[in-house]
Amino acid sequence: MIEADSSGDEDNYDVEWNRRAVVMTAALAAREYEGDDREDVLSWARPILHAASAQTDKEYFGNSQVEYNTKAIAALGLVSLYVRERDAATRDINPALVGV
Repeated sequence: MIEADSSGDEDNYDVEWNRRAVVMTAALAAREYEGDDREDVLSWARPILHAASAQTDKEYFGNSQVEYNTKAIAALGLVSLYVRERDAATRDINPALVGV
């Protein structure tokens, strides 16, 4: 997961957007990636999706689109992962982590 640097950039829109872009990439990989190395890709994506689902993110009020909400992006990735894989670890994730 991309971390905000220690120079006070945690409020920087670009840093937050970059963080969300990594989560978007993990969600898309969970949903779409078909390569022979899918398990390797999912080994990278799963921890990102799980961490992002528990993250408290800056909310952009008045802009309720999914791409501005890290938890929503992660939830979509986890749902996609479960629909494809039907794995117990994803099914049994703590609902409190994803804001359910």
